Amino acid sequence: MRNATDIFRGLICLTAGAASAFGVGISFSGPASAQTFPSKPVRIVIGFAPGGPSDIISRLVGTKMSEILGQQFVIENKAGAGGVIAIDTVGRSDPDGYTILNTPLGNAVNETLSANLKFKVGDGMVAIAPLAETANVLVVHPTLGVKNVAGLIQLAKSKPGEILYATAGRGSATHLASELFNMMAGTKLKPIHYKGGGDALKDLLSGEVKVMISSIAPVLGFIRNGQLIGLGPRAPSAMLRFPICRRCRNQA
Repeated sequence: MRNATDIFRGLICLTAGAASAFGVGISFSGPASAQTFPSKPVRIVIGFAPGGPSDIISRLVGTKMSEILGQQFVIENKAGAGGVIAIDTVGRSDPDGYTILNTPLGNAVNETLSANLKFKVGDGMVAIAPLAETANVLVVHPTLGVKNVAGLIQLAKSKPGEILYATAGRGSATHLASELFNMMAGTKLKPIHYKGGGDALKDLLSGEVKVMISSIAPVLGFIRNGQLIGLGPRAPSAMLRFPICRRCRNQA
């Protein structure tokens, strides 16, 4: 069996890949000219509930774009089905450039999970720009009683199928990374799927679920104040300026 450090090296390969495409703005191409656009409010559609990384980044970017372009950018959370509802919403919109989809790479996975998708990200949509790269971290609720990755693996093996982990949705990066953890560690953590990282985080904080692999931004404050325990993985080098990321790396 691979040790904890090897497991998190594997996780970084998956989650960093997801993070590098995180927040890719997608919209239908349209006839809007550079001189007149935007002449009305622009919708930024997100496939996840408020409070998660997609929501946080979209609101930061939308606020700045409103300041620069002098037009309102409205955030719409169309949570559910791992982002499929949001993709369908944008797919049905007018192709005028006024509806933008903010999506993580995980949404591309949906095409492998369902044969009945009405719209696909690559069909009739145009990539605008990557918005953010973020570190992911494995966090646990303090009541689980583990302080490091090795302890989590040992506990999970003693209770196969009993320990619940939260995901931002079926097929999301949090789901894939957690299942990769199960495969590499030989554990059987059980998934509970939510409509976004924000909803998942609420139940993690209450102790309804005990484990989650999350983007660092929504959980950083809770790790600092002791409401959650950060176990790893190692963050990209730019994130190591945060002491909590260095500690998580060392634990992993």
